[in-house]
Amino acid sequence: MIANVERLAKLFLSKTVYAVLLGLVFAVLLWPFPFLPRQLAVVDGLTIGLPALVLGLLPNTRRYRPGFLRRVGRWCVPSGIVVALAVYGVVAYARGPAGASTTEIQTAAVITLTLSALWVLVVIARPFTRTTAGIVVAAYAGLPLILALPAARAFLQLEVPPPELVLVALAVSLAASVVLELVHRRIRS
Repeated sequence: MIANVERLAKLFLSKTVYAVLLGLVFAVLLWPFPFLPRQLAVVDGLTIGLPALVLGLLPNTRRYRPGFLRRVGRWCVPSGIVVALAVYGVVAYARGPAGASTTEIQTAAVITLTLSALWVLVVIARPFTRTTAGIVVAAYAGLPLILALPAARAFLQLEVPPPELVLVALAVSLAASVVLELVHRRIRS
């Protein structure tokens, strides 16, 4: 049970770190926050809510090890910073060189946040079992599904950005995933 609590603490506190950083950065820059509440609700559902429900109920045979708070802090702070920087970078590019509309900026931010935060889930869901792999695959499948369904795009006020901006969002998300993986490997060693 403690091992599952640690797993979920890493997931939720990583989100807390990037949410606080995003709020602070955009407030300091006096830029509009790049998400609508309904967009964040869907991102949270894909990256935290539904996966946490399943992960929390799975059996976990890992024995208790002292150092819970240190391990959680060593993971959630750097991972939250990486995810926040990824979103900030895409929004800065979309506002500047890309000259994107508000809706395109929000969509690029949703793509970046979802894909970057999903790598946090990938790391936390390890070691993969059929169930944990299924959770990760389903979470990743949710984003293209949402973007493909006109009713979902309309409700979430998403607009597919120009291909160049989509590629930037994907590239930055991939880079964030690589950095998150490196952070995880460094912490483990």
